Amino acid sequence: MSEPQNTYTAYINPLYSSAVRRQIGVAIVNFIVNRANNKSGTRGRFKNYSKTYAKHPEFKAAGKSIDQPNVLLHGTMLHDLRVLDIGLSGRVIVGFKSGTKSNDKSVWMREKGYDFMGLSNNELNQVLSGFPLLSSNEIIAQINSTGNTDVN
Repeated sequence: MSEPQNTYTAYINPLYSSAVRRQIGVAIVNFIVNRANNKSGTRGRFKNYSKTYAKHPEFKAAGKSIDQPNVLLHGTMLHDLRVLDIGLSGRVIVGFKSGTKSNDKSVWMREKGYDFMGLSNNELNQVLSGFPLLSSNEIIAQINSTGNTDVN
């Protein structure tokens, strides 16, 4: 049986165009992946593996280290993190496709205390700082020059 879908919804200014929402989604995915690669998640540094788990044959077979938690699932899980939906203004959803091995592993990781899906308000603001909104005068000028109402 597959796990529930593991996603993160970022609520952003509804004035961002769909093209910019997609770029923001990609930036969020990159932020989450980079943070997880640095062994940190939504609650800071990942905790060490338990001593009980470290004694398990799977743990030893995988070549894991008790003080080096790894959320990479051999490098494929985070590779499957995607922008899932930018269809509504003011919202970007990133996550894993439901029913996939990567989604199931990410849910298991979250349940074990290795939650990496999501951003704090400060982290989201850091990502959004790379996507400044146009002023109303800039929007009007762009519409007048191109006739395109999908700005940003």
